[in-house]
Amino acid sequence: MEKKEFKIVVCLKVIHLLCSERGFDRIKRTIDPEYLVKMVNPADEYALEMALLLKERIEERGDHAEIFVLSIAPDGDEEILRRALAMGADSAFRIWEEGFETLNATAVACLLSVTISRIGGDLIFCGKRSSDMNGNEVGGYLAEFLHLPQVSEVTSLDISQEGDRMICRRKMERWGWDLVETSWPVVLTVERGGNEPRYPNLFSILSWLGKEVKTLDTAYLGIDKDRLKEWDSLVRVIEWNRPKPKKVFTPKSDLPPEERIRLVLTGGIDQKKAVLLQGEAREIVSQVVDLLLRQKILKTGGER
Repeated sequence: MEKKEFKIVVCLKVIHLLCSERGFDRIKRTIDPEYLVKMVNPADEYALEMALLLKERIEERGDHAEIFVLSIAPDGDEEILRRALAMGADSAFRIWEEGFETLNATAVACLLSVTISRIGGDLIFCGKRSSDMNGNEVGGYLAEFLHLPQVSEVTSLDISQEGDRMICRRKMERWGWDLVETSWPVVLTVERGGNEPRYPNLFSILSWLGKEVKTLDTAYLGIDKDRLKEWDSLVRVIEWNRPKPKKVFTPKSDLPPEERIRLVLTGGIDQKKAVLLQGEAREIVSQVVDLLLRQKILKTGGER
């Protein structure tokens, strides 16, 4: 039986998180880059782990699979991408050029699709959304550019006995799930499931330090820069600010202890009382009028 070859592409995004409040200047409203922690987007790590699990299943069948990680990231983020190599990926590609900071999801998907067309890919993995911008668009745009079907909310998958179809388990609303069967190639957006990212061992960490992350640009990919400029993001973060602290209710000190405890638990708001009105329409109208009189909202004699 002929040995099958599979190419798996995992799209990763490097995000920057503020690790300390000292990194935020409250006067200038700026963030000190020294206090930013670089990491792979958690949803993309779940996608990478799912790809690694699939590769293990494929090789158990006697076939061969190769995993490529792909990211649009500046020069300083190469070390983060090398961690994917330590986890088990075979190759890593980084796309970058000046001006890519403002690209929106459409332009990002276009760059990824052109690169995938160059290196090839039978199965493309993406995370469900990014933690920094909370976007959930790249997977759909990528499938459109590649003219491939897309399966979203995937929590686990397996390969059919023939090796030509995928069986995906999708997360649905209200804690439900369904099974979807699809052919190769396909774009999958991954959700957290039984795919907790693995930790590289010491040997892998030492070996990936010397591995190369290949850098690609628009000249190599053959993309018109003017076309990408049309997709510059119209949404930019122009100021970052901490939320205002919430006001905490403090009861008066001269109140009895039990009353202070009650006010603290309720936030100083007395429990609202509800009145149930029953009967025919005429009877309910009469009850409403009596209630408004008792609450002194209405006064007798036509006075307000």
